[in-house]
This record gives sequence, structure tokens and C-alpha cells, in this order.
Amino acid sequence: MRHLMFDALLFLTSIALISADDYWFEVQKVKGKNVMHNLETTPLEVKTDLKLQSLGAINPMFYTIDKTEAGSVDISFQKPNAQYRINKCMDLLADFPKALSPAADKVFRITLTRTTVISIQIQYNGVEVVNVVISDSICSSNSGWQTIWNRKVAMIQIAPWDDASKFYRAVGAGVQPSVENLGCWLDVVDDRAIATLE
Repeated sequence: MRHLMFDALLFLTSIALISADDYWFEVQKVKGKNVMHNLETTPLEVKTDLKLQSLGAINPMFYTIDKTEAGSVDISFQKPNAQYRINKCMDLLADFPKALSPAADKVFRITLTRTTVISIQIQYNGVEVVNVVISDSICSSNSGWQTIWNRKVAMIQIAPWDDASKFYRAVGAGVQPSVENLGCWLDVVDDRAIATLE
């Protein structure tokens, strides 16, 4: 394990001058595993090549450091225009307010903002398509939403049943490969070294 960590640190050093935004990581390597990721400071991007009106969905889930559920988001492609759902809040999928422009590669950026309110933003290929304040009015049929969504997100998991996500990355100003976000980077050093908390 020490040798593996040393190799990982050498790898991180070698790419220290390259932006993390240049790197995508295969979802297949981490699907169903908890990866360290602070969603409140670092947005998550997921890429798919799934076409609209196809069976499939993007399903990132969020957890606390002790693996307690802290919310999740679904993005479904079955309808002519993709739909989304903020789980543990919305019961049903909702249409995106704006039609998604067709593109071979579809990149969804998910941001969690916590100030005096909790909000979820979703961007599609660089354009904001959802900005929802999670509240009693939005989550009218989920009385326990505050318990779930007030938890601090420390890990993400691409759900085992996610059949649309191909690649993922952490994004944001100044995000660089480092010991602090090693969980997002070890998978490119060695398949056995995915940083998970199991």
C-alpha cells in the first residue's frame, strides 16, 4: 500500500501544473463505490453520450463522511426532452424548464449551494437549466427532506443502476489533484486503488 501511495503522489506531482478540468474518469471504475467529494465546495460533472428518448438515467447519490444518505439527483432521458428529479424532495420526474439542445456528448454539472437556503443547480453543456431552492413547497410530499438535505456531503456515489453516466470529474476554480481530493484521482493510477470508504 505504501508503494501504491508513493506512485499516486508521484502521479499527482507530475500533473500538478495541469488543470483538473482537463481530466475525465471512467464511471465504470467507481460505480457503486463511495468516492470522497465535497459537493458544497466542488461541483460534480457527469458526461454521457446517451441520446434523448433512450432508456437510461444519470444517478449520482450523496453521502456524509459516515456514509449516511445526504440526497441524490436523477436525470432521465426517456422523454423527448430529458427530465430531472431531486430525490428525497420531489416524488416525480419534472421536465427541464428549457429544452436541451442536441449534442453527442452531454455534460451535466451538479452544484449544491448552502447559504440561508439549500439549492441545487444543474448545468447542461455550460448552460444553467435548473436552479431549485429545496423547500417545503417543492418537497411538499417529503416531510423529511430537511433531515436528508441538511447533512454535509462528503462523498458521492454513481449508483450501481446508473446506465447513462460514462465519465465524471470534479470541477471548479483552483481544483487540482492533491492529497485532499485523492479519492477522485487514485483510480487513474491503479484500478485497485480507488479511494473508497467501505
